[in-house]
Order: sequence, then structure tokens, then C-alpha cells
Amino acid sequence: MPVITRFYGIVIKMQLLGKEHSPPHIHVIYGEYFGSISILTFEMTVGDLPAKVLSMVRKWTKKYQRDLLDMWNTQQFKSLPPLEKATRHYIEEEKAEYVFHRVKTVAALPGYMLLVHFLDGTAKQYDVKPLFQRFEVFNQITDPAIFSSVVVDRGGFGISWNDDVDLACNELWNNGTEISTPFDNLIAFGDATDLWNLHESTLRKAVSYGKLIDGVDVRKFGKQWLITRAAMVREYGQPPDGNEKKA
Repeated sequence: MPVITRFYGIVIKMQLLGKEHSPPHIHVIYGEYFGSISILTFEMTVGDLPAKVLSMVRKWTKKYQRDLLDMWNTQQFKSLPPLEKATRHYIEEEKAEYVFHRVKTVAALPGYMLLVHFLDGTAKQYDVKPLFQRFEVFNQITDPAIFSSVVVDRGGFGISWNDDVDLACNELWNNGTEISTPFDNLIAFGDATDLWNLHESTLRKAVSYGKLIDGVDVRKFGKQWLITRAAMVREYGQPPDGNEKKA
């Protein structure tokens, strides 16, 4: 089942016509949720997608309806752009309460555990073993070599092993166990400016002016500057989009 696009932990696929049924539709996977969306009417015909996810998928489907119908009819599959800035603006306009806790890095640990670092510096461990019983598709990753191949999806809105097996960032956040590591609450300049809606030059000027103290608030490792979350909150307050844990 070819993957057409991924965004915000949402995976959109289309099956080969020989295995499908009419009318034209796409398959949507979001963590443990699943849904089939009509390309013609944009309605969910089967599934249990969360309301906000369904709204985003409908918006994306309307935008690429012609491309999706062409793929359905010709069976010539291709990747389509994700819904990114338009989705962010849509959420803000609707004042949605749904917050995405984006992933920075993920590593496979022994015992089918994951070590997940989020953009805000939080580290959590996530136990994948319960999913082996709940969802047959996760049996694909019981081989330790395959399990260790996990990667972060584009934008940090989920992780994946292949086109069939993935987890949304909020599943990892909500059901992971927070742990302490030597790197807790350290944020790369690029991530910090993204989360606080600043320009990276703002932080560099703050360092040169002494507002951010090198060796206390910030530290450069090679070409990468890191800053503590406490320093960001002190100087700039909580992230404006609420996409972080509270101090």
C-alpha cells in the first residue's frame, strides 16, 4: 500500500485498485487510529480518527483531490506534499486545544523499549511490547535488527520503521514514561527559535550582549549551539504555541 504523504504523525496511503473497492478513497493511519476517507465527498466512511486529525485530512484531500483521483484511476502513484503551514494556521485560527509534542530523536533500547527525546528537552521511554498483542502489524518489528531501524518522521510528528509501522508523536508523549538523562532540557538553537517563534540571530545577539551567559545558559559544541530551557523561559516566557511542557 503506497504511502502518499506524511504530516503531523498522520500517514496517508492508497491501495492497489485490484485489492480495493469503489468509490475512490484513501487510508489514513494516525497512531492506533485508522480511517477511510472518500476522495469524492471527503467523508470518513470507516474508522475512528480523532476530530482534529479528520479535519486536517479533509483539508489536505480537498487540496489534492485531482491528483488523488488521477492516481486512483491510473495506478501511477506518487508522493504529494504534506499539509504544513496551512495546517498550523488552521489550528491557530480554530484555537484548537490539540498540541503536538514533536520528536527530536529516537533510539531503540533492549526489551523493545524506545528512548525518545522531544524538542522541548524532555526524554521519555516508551514500551512497544503491548502493541505486539494489540496490533498484528507491529509483529513486523519483533526482529531486533528491524526494531533498531526506527527513525523520526519529517517534522518530528511521529516515528516509523517502514510504510506500515509507525507511531504518532503524541502517542509517545502520552504513554511514555519521563526519565532523567544528562541532556534533559537542552535545546538546539534552531529548535528553540522554532518553538518560540524567534530568529536564531536573536539568541546569538543575546549571547553577545550578555543576556545569555556562555557556559551557564548556552554552550557551543562544534558548530551547534545549545541553550537550556530554563534560560529560554526566563528571557522569552513560555513558548507561544503551547507546544511544550510547562516549566
